[in-house]
Amino acid sequence: MEDKSLDLTTPVLGFLKIENNDSSETVVMLHDNGLKFELSVLFKELSGQIFRWFLGGRVTHIKSDAINRLPVPNILQVLSSSKTYTLVGCRDTGSPKNGMNQIRIGTITCDYIIVGSDEKQFEKITNLRTSCSNLYDWFVSGGISVNNLSDDGESIKIDIKKSSGKELCKINSTPNEIDESPISLSLAIDQQVRKISKNGSIVSFTEEAFIETHSEAELNWEKHISIHNWILNLISISKLERCEFSKMEVGVENNNTCNDSTVKWFHVLHHLNAYAQNIDKKQNKQFLFDFDDINIYGIEKWFELLQRYGRAMGIISHIAKEQNNLPVESVNIILGVALEDIGWEIIKSTGQKNRMNKNGGLACFMCALCAIKDEFGEYFPVDIKDFDWLKEMNDIYKKNKHDDANENMEKTPKDYEKMYRINVCSMNIIRLWIGKQLGANLPTMLKRLNSNIFKYNETSI
Repeated sequence: MEDKSLDLTTPVLGFLKIENNDSSETVVMLHDNGLKFELSVLFKELSGQIFRWFLGGRVTHIKSDAINRLPVPNILQVLSSSKTYTLVGCRDTGSPKNGMNQIRIGTITCDYIIVGSDEKQFEKITNLRTSCSNLYDWFVSGGISVNNLSDDGESIKIDIKKSSGKELCKINSTPNEIDESPISLSLAIDQQVRKISKNGSIVSFTEEAFIETHSEAELNWEKHISIHNWILNLISISKLERCEFSKMEVGVENNNTCNDSTVKWFHVLHHLNAYAQNIDKKQNKQFLFDFDDINIYGIEKWFELLQRYGRAMGIISHIAKEQNNLPVESVNIILGVALEDIGWEIIKSTGQKNRMNKNGGLACFMCALCAIKDEFGEYFPVDIKDFDWLKEMNDIYKKNKHDDANENMEKTPKDYEKMYRINVCSMNIIRLWIGKQLGANLPTMLKRLNSNIFKYNETSI
């Protein structure tokens, strides 16, 4: 049964709970409008601590007294009839609305809401886990593992071999800060079995994959979430569609007397997917590479690529998720930037002085494209007899990058369609290059792609 406490699109009434305050009888309404959380606070004008949260200026004079404005606490709790809601990252949204009989309504918004925990120490965290679309399929091949299935005449007995958590790697969330606590990144599989009588004759399994991050020191939410986001981006690149958070939980460690600790997980409400565009997902679209192809080495390598090719990886992640919502010219320009960054880094790291100018910089955009092509060797996916990708990408990128691009495009109406094909080809070359860096086999990846995307001719448009 669905937990209605996780759905705040229907407003929830409750009481505000903060320390050392006059809020024990403060009535509030918590609501999710789809884009942000809103906490409506009823308070009496000119009285108490809560009034001072919503002062328009830093200081307000009432009669002869100066009243200083107080910041809204970063953490607030709402007690409802069924749950405790802990709001993290609270801030007021502006001047309160006037009511009747000196009653005003102030509005507070927040970044995250933890459901069901009485704890208030959530400004920084040590444990976070998330699930997302495609995560299980990308990480786990073969599905659930059933160790023993027997029929004793009365019921079906199921013995499931549970997958244990697997640490993938440790990541320094801020590479330039030597003293920063590293974050441990792990994969966990949550398995549940539904008890079925023999008469029902249906056996139901559910499995869900989670990415978990753990840090010894308490870190900002954003540092944990950024690690999860980059795993989602990697899967988006692999499948060429948006991956979004479907579940988020924060962990609180309970230390016991045996010098051991367990983590209790609480559901987190957020709006990290709120501004995402809806993208039509193609059925049965195959991953270009998955965890079996790259393994733990590939995960570690992915975070190395983010440090070396940060802008390029950000660009291809964005295009993979938003490809259907971006203008063709914009896609071509930012793909060109990504290709230039990747090619230039290859040239620098391998000392290709023939592709540098006299000042030690990149000699030309074509040089960057050639450096990428050389990385593929005999497995470069584009046959020059079908499509001269080097020339076409170089020419159209330069046209789009300069002021006379629109004029040139108007003279050649089919250039937009050609540009689209060039973009598709370039995007998949970058995807293949990323997979290769992570340890995936190039011939295997090429078999998973439709070879027609690397061709261009008049009849194919």
